Amino acid sequence: MNTVLVTYIYPEAVKFFPDFIKTVNEQTNQNFTIHIFNDGVKNVKKFFHGLSGGVEITNLEGSISEIRFKSLEILKNSKSDFIIFQDIDDLMSKNRIQITLKLLENRALVCNDLSLFSKGEIKETNIWQKRLGKIFEFNYKFLEDKNIVGFGNTAIRRELLNFDLKISNTPIAVDWFVFYQILLKHQQTVLFTSECTTIYRQHEDNIIGITDDLSTERQLTILNGKIAHYKALNEIGINFSSDLEKIEDLNERLKISNNIHKKPNTEAFWWEQINFYETN
Repeated sequence: MNTVLVTYIYPEAVKFFPDFIKTVNEQTNQNFTIHIFNDGVKNVKKFFHGLSGGVEITNLEGSISEIRFKSLEILKNSKSDFIIFQDIDDLMSKNRIQITLKLLENRALVCNDLSLFSKGEIKETNIWQKRLGKIFEFNYKFLEDKNIVGFGNTAIRRELLNFDLKISNTPIAVDWFVFYQILLKHQQTVLFTSECTTIYRQHEDNIIGITDDLSTERQLTILNGKIAHYKALNEIGINFSSDLEKIEDLNERLKISNNIHKKPNTEAFWWEQINFYETN
């Protein structure tokens, strides 16, 4: 079975390349190749000489969404059986490839837990295990108001890409939009594991993340992400009109009120912190 580790690079991420090489080379299972989708890094080959195994680099142009959709089309037509996604700015536990491949033998889609990394050290390990346990299974309904499957902690069988994936520039979180479609189309479930982790780097460029600052601005960022996601699903014929109306109403109320506060929950899933207000 052929396995490919996929990542996306861009000029602002050059500073993360050495850590990426290190985390890849430390994997206990090295039975994989690497496919790097390059968004504008010049002389890119010189940065990745230290990687073990085969490396393929594809230069793509477009928005973040466009590049992701183009890359998925390329991967759909590749010879890989298993596709493991890894964000360029994150690290991996040394057993991530090993555990993921073991689980993909019997499952079509696997995602793993996160450990939070900041200022050069791991701050907290297995942040979602407290809620989900060591193993948890879910379908597309789970993703309707939250997300734990991203292009940094998820792996799939290539066959799941064998359909006409709907393309949109609307969503802020492309991974959310993509994996929701995959699960809905194939009526598949995801297997979550805490046996391995993505070491998730917290920095100022994160679009999403686990935060200890739920300012009004941060809450609006989360809401705008959900609004874009629901609009994108509506555009491709998946009806989220009622959810969108509720979220847009909440967005307007939050804009005119600077005194809505909520204590952050470090166990919250991506985009979930704002759900509190939907019941208040």
